[in-house]
Amino acid sequence: MVGKRYGLVKIISRQIQRRKKRIYWFVECTTCGAQKWINADNLKANKSKGCQSCSQTKSKHSAVLGRRYDAILARCTNPSHKHYPSYGGRGIQLQFKSRMEFILWVGEHLPHQDYKGVEIDRVDNNGHYAPGNLRLATRREQVNNRRNTAKVSWQGREIPLSEFPSPYTPSWTYKLVVKNGLTGEQVLERFASTTS
Repeated sequence: MVGKRYGLVKIISRQIQRRKKRIYWFVECTTCGAQKWINADNLKANKSKGCQSCSQTKSKHSAVLGRRYDAILARCTNPSHKHYPSYGGRGIQLQFKSRMEFILWVGEHLPHQDYKGVEIDRVDNNGHYAPGNLRLATRREQVNNRRNTAKVSWQGREIPLSEFPSPYTPSWTYKLVVKNGLTGEQVLERFASTTS
C-alpha cells in the first residue's frame, strides 16, 4: 500500500492505527507535504480527499462540481441507483481517479462562471466520463444527445428531429422519418410535391 494515492494524499507508512474499531493510515499530502493519520474507510470511499486545507483552496467551484461528481459516481457504480441501468449497467465508467481530479479538470478545461444552467455531458454518449469526453451542455443539448432521441439525416448531418424545420406536425414528421426512414430532404420534397 505504501505509495498508493487517494485524492490529494499518498500512503507513506506500512504502520496502521486502530481507533474505535477504525483503521487509520499515515499519509502525506502530495500538494503541501503535510503528514497525518487519516481514516482509511473515508479515503477508499472518496469521502475524504486527505488534506483539508489543500482540497478547499483548489477550486472555488468545489462544492457544485463535487455534487456533480457524486451524482455521476452513483449512477455509474451503484446498482440500486434508479439511473444505473443507463450508465453503469451499460458499462459507462467514471474514469477520474478522485473527486478533486474531476473538479480540477472540469475547472480548467470547461470553465464556467458558476455552472448553473449547464450540465456536464459526455460528447460520445457511449463513452465514459473521462478527460476529453466531457463538455458543458444546456439541458436541451443534453436531451438531444441521448440514445433514444429521434434523429433525421439532413444536409449531410444527423440532427435531432426536434431541430428539423419540418412543414408537418411533429407526430407526422416522426412517422415519416422514424417509421418510413425518409431523410430531411425527402420529407421536404414530399411536402413540396403535395402542395404544388
